[in-house]
This record gives sequence, C-alpha cells and structure tokens, in this order.
Amino acid sequence: MHRERGPDQLSRADRPGTWRRIRLASIVLCLAALLVRGEDVAFNLTLHNGWNFVAIPVVPVDASVDAVFQRKNTGPVWQCQGGGFQAVEQITAGTAYWVLCRFPGGRGQEVVTIHGTAIDPDAATLTAGWNAIGGRPDYARPGRSKVLPRIWGWNAGLQRLEAVPGTTLTPGQGYWMYAKAPGPVSFRGHTITGTITGVGVAGVTLTLTGPGVTQTVSDGSGAFSFTTVADDTYQLVPSATGYAFQPPSLDLTVSGGDVNVNFISRIEGMGLIPAGTFQMGDAMQPPDSIGTLEQLHTVQVSAFSVGQSEATNQEVYQVMQWAYDHGKIDATTATVQNKTGTAQELLNLDGPGCYIIFYDGHFSVQYGKEGYPCVQVTWYGAAAYANYRSEKEGRETCYNLTDWTCDFSKHGYRLPTEAEWEKAARGGLVDKRFPWGVTLPSNPGIGDIISHDLANYLSNDGYAYDTSTTRGLHPLYNGDPAPGGAFAANAYGLYDSTGNVWEWCYDRYDSQWYTNQGATTENTTGPASGSSRVIRGGSAADYADKCRCAARGSKSPGTSNSLTGFRVVLR
Repeated sequence: MHRERGPDQLSRADRPGTWRRIRLASIVLCLAALLVRGEDVAFNLTLHNGWNFVAIPVVPVDASVDAVFQRKNTGPVWQCQGGGFQAVEQITAGTAYWVLCRFPGGRGQEVVTIHGTAIDPDAATLTAGWNAIGGRPDYARPGRSKVLPRIWGWNAGLQRLEAVPGTTLTPGQGYWMYAKAPGPVSFRGHTITGTITGVGVAGVTLTLTGPGVTQTVSDGSGAFSFTTVADDTYQLVPSATGYAFQPPSLDLTVSGGDVNVNFISRIEGMGLIPAGTFQMGDAMQPPDSIGTLEQLHTVQVSAFSVGQSEATNQEVYQVMQWAYDHGKIDATTATVQNKTGTAQELLNLDGPGCYIIFYDGHFSVQYGKEGYPCVQVTWYGAAAYANYRSEKEGRETCYNLTDWTCDFSKHGYRLPTEAEWEKAARGGLVDKRFPWGVTLPSNPGIGDIISHDLANYLSNDGYAYDTSTTRGLHPLYNGDPAPGGAFAANAYGLYDSTGNVWEWCYDRYDSQWYTNQGATTENTTGPASGSSRVIRGGSAADYADKCRCAARGSKSPGTSNSLTGFRVVLR
C-alpha cells in the first residue's frame, strides 16, 4: 500500500541548500508589534492537491486544525520544531505549516474560507538559521546584514521549493528565510521619496536598483515614491528622452529610516539656471565702465534653461529645413525669409562666415562647420528659429511673427532677456568681470582676468586684466568663431559667453535703462520701445572690455554679420 511522505521525507532536491544539515526553526511573531485591525474578516486560502506550505494572516475565530482547514487536509498538519517536524492541533496566525491534501479525483485545488481578525505582521523575531515565515502584502526584505538575500517559497503546483523573485510575499503562503543571527527584524521597509525640478518633469522614469530588486516609477508631477524598501544600498537613476539630470544618478544607503532625495532636470544641451537675485552690471571697484550704462542693480530672475553653446550651424539648418518643409519660410541660395507674419530676412546665406547652404529645396552645412556657431542671423531670424524649434518639438511658441512681440508666459524657446543672459553668463559668480573668476596670485589687485587660454577675443595691453601672453587675434582662430566647447565652461555649464560671437537678446536697447525703475522689476524684459536690440558677450574681434559679463552692445534687429549669433532659453 502506498504511504504518503511526511515533510521530513521530502527529497534533497526539494530543500533550500543542505536542508537536512541545518536547524529549521519556526518563526516567533512579535505579536506586540502587530497591528490588529479589530474587525472580522474572511481570508480565502487556496490549497493544492499535494503538499502545501501555508501561513494564515488572520487570527482565526476557531484555531483548531479541523476548523481552519475544514478537514481538507490528509493526515496531520506539520510545524517545524527543533530541527524536525511536529504535528499540531492549533494554528497560530503568521506561522508556516506543511499541509498535505489529497482531493477526490486528484483535482488541482480547493479554497477554504477562514474567518478571524486581520493582522498586519510588521515585525518578527527570527532565530539563527532557517526560519519559516508567513507571506505579507507589503513585504520588504530585511537588510543583508541580518538575512541572506535569497528567500525560498513552495511551488505547490510543481511540488518543489523555488527562490522567490521580487519583493512581494503572497499572504497565505509560507516561505523560508535564513537569519544570520537571532533577533527582531522588520518587514515593513522604508520609503524613498523625492521631487524632480527643472524642465520636462513629465514622463521622467526613475529606476531603483539594489540587491535582488529593480523598481521603476514614472510620474508626470515631478514627485516620486518607492515604498517597502529594505535596509540596503541602492542606485537611483532618472531618465527621459532628450533630458539630462543633476545629479545623473544617486547611490543611496537605506538604514533604519525613510530617505528623501531630489533631482534637477534639464534639456540635453542646455544648462539650468536657478531662480534668485543677482547683481547686474559693473560690480568692480573701481568700476571698469564710466557713467550709468552698466550701473549696478539687483534683479530677480525665475529659473530657466539656456543653451550651453551658441546655436550651431547644425541646429539651425535642421530647424530651417523643418520650417521649409512645413511651408513656414521661403529660401534662395542667398537669403531666408519667413512666409507667415511680417516678412523679414532671417538668414543672410551670402554673408561671409555663413556656412549654411540652401540648394534645390534642401539646407545643408559646409563639411566640418556643423558645430560652429551660426552667424549671419538677424534678430528676427533668431526669434523665428526659436518659434520653429518649439513647433518642431511640440512646444508652445512665444513669438508673434506679425508684430514680433514675445509672450513670456508660453513654455517654448525664445531669446534670453538681457537680465537672463547676464545671470547665466556669470555662472553664479559675484563681483567678477568674466564667467570663470580666474585671478593671478601674483597680482590679485587687478581682479579676475582674461586670456587666450580662456576665450576667443582680440587681446591688447590696454587693459590690466587682459593678461594673455599672445596679443592680437586668437592665434588658432584669427578673428573667426571657434566651435562650441573649445574653451572651458562656466559653473552653469555654458560655453563662450565671453568672446567668440555676440549674442542677440530679446530686449530693446536703451543706454540709460539701468537708471529706470523697470530695470529692477522681477523678470524684467527691458524697455517698451527702441529701434535696436541688445547684443551681449563680445566677439573674436573685440577687446577684453567688450567681453566682460556686464558689457552691453546693440544692433538693428534686421542686420547680420559674421560675428553675431545667439542662444535660446526655455522656461
């Protein structure tokens, strides 16, 4: 006659590791730590034909074996005791038991409904070695200093032990966990929360990776949360197509408490400028400038993103091709004009230094000049580029191309205001002339300096702060623009805000604007009238004084030349 095997007769293949040689100890629940909900609930427990390893998550009204399992069991119910197995008559909530079922006709499974008081097993006291624990819905594996990372569960369908993936233990199921030392452990886990600020926070995916766990969340609000995180070390990585993050990733240690972290997002190729006040104008003592043209004043600016480099030939030709294909511009081999709104010349393709080419319906760039700043672009061309790029990327447009006004409430590309440009160019430095704050230890009294090692400009001995060992035009570029990134960036990651090419700003120009109360309003956009527009930064053919962060210039918006370009912002 066939005799059913008891749990002590399961084959070696059915056991985690060398099961016969280790002491199996049942879990002793910390009942004082359990949260009793105080209401009668019904828990449905599935029993499979064959051996079952189960642990009920309720304190049953009747704890007898017959009442709990409703006589579906075949033979005794077994509990691990002292390295062996002991038949039991009463069932304890949260303790794991072996139950053998032989259903008529060998049918696969039956469900028993157990009435009792629900418990939330938050903690337990483990003994050293293997412990039989009950499943719980919000499980977090205790830290690796306390338990081995691998947990074993019973596959009742296949009648074998299997390593348990993930972080969820099914209520009603029993599991094996190996404790390195005796003592209490928590299964509740902790929470990692945080926010993403900056631009493009919608659609950011955050991936938390650690021992035996990978969790991913995606939230359009910029807030994120990982729950039931065990004590351990993890890496948290944000990602979104077309965006970069500061920091790019975080290594975290969760130990005994919740963790809060934050990221700042920005569009790839753009630097993020924080909100805040800054001193705008000539802050040097004595001043480098004369009169009120660069009068020092305080300005409050909201956070925004700005191009790390001046807009390149590659970027401009791609956007202009999109605009041409969508019927927004007319182009010849000599010029580009907008078709919608009030027509203006956008690009002078015939002008010296312009390496963008149009022929037979297609824009291109002279080979090798893709990464150089786009020049021979008018103010109108820079504004139109911002609109077309916004449309191309599915963003709001800021400019009305009929009257060329800007709606600063829109979330699209545009030219920086003069205040935004100077705040970005300074890189967070105060009381400095240039974006890097480099000084000479041998002569600190002259303040921060400029040289051909730092920028592409026209050097001479007329300014004490021009300490270049080479005079005249930059020896590598001879008065022409350098490619983006040829010189060191400032602390905001911006290149060439000093020298190289002048950069268009949104504002109309007024030499006395800094004496006007409007210059100190929050997010000032400059004078309401004026025939010329502000340019900033100096160029490869300008002396050091024109390349200071405070230096101001102007040009008619319809003109272009070989040393004027632009960069865009996004808020």
